[in-house]
Amino acid sequence: MNSTALYPNQSTSSAPFNSVYSVPPGESLSFADRQSIAENEVAADALETIDRSLARRLRSCRRGSRCRARKYCALCGPIQADQFGRRFGPKLLKLANSSHLTLTTRACPVLTRKGLDALKENFDRLRERKRFKQAVWGGVVNYQIEHRASGWLLHLHAILDQKGALSRSWTKKTWTDLGGGWAVKLQTITPGTQPVVLIYGARKPNLALDSNLLRQFHAATAGFVSIRPWGTLHPLYGVKPRLGGYLGRTQ
Repeated sequence: MNSTALYPNQSTSSAPFNSVYSVPPGESLSFADRQSIAENEVAADALETIDRSLARRLRSCRRGSRCRARKYCALCGPIQADQFGRRFGPKLLKLANSSHLTLTTRACPVLTRKGLDALKENFDRLRERKRFKQAVWGGVVNYQIEHRASGWLLHLHAILDQKGALSRSWTKKTWTDLGGGWAVKLQTITPGTQPVVLIYGARKPNLALDSNLLRQFHAATAGFVSIRPWGTLHPLYGVKPRLGGYLGRTQ
């Protein structure tokens, strides 16, 4: 897959987000070390007044006793990211006809769970459209959150396992009609190029944010699953139907 189309492995964002993460074949993410434990101390200090219980879990996390606060933890996040890569990487490599879809919403001044759920629901409704079903077997979607000067920006990246053509113009019009937003990108992934996988928790939130912004992020994302496979990439299915049609379900 084309890694340049799906962002390189780097940490340059100015805001919290769950992002696309590039993993070359055979490469494993690092596990517990002193630097990660030190990062957890910084995270715990930033979250102390927001979620004291979470801060305690971060401070006590070690290789043999994981806190599982994957969104913030420098130890547990990479471990889950590596597990996800091993699980989905081979499937993504085998896709003969795939593309990278990016859908973006307009910036909002306040981040809420309602706004995050609306992004998910709009994408679920897009997936249920007849033309989308006719063109796509399945895929995996990753929801992202960034804070910029204009406010909070909610968007998603999806790897599509395609069985037919999906036009950008139709996708953009439908996404706009659904109230999803304004920006749409659809890029073909060249078979046999660098594999790129979507990994939850590979990048941690920017803990240097204003405490009010960090509180918004923590409240809105609590319990939200940012990686969602469906259809041929869903673990309960994974096999193309013999007579075509749509395979998958709205989660």
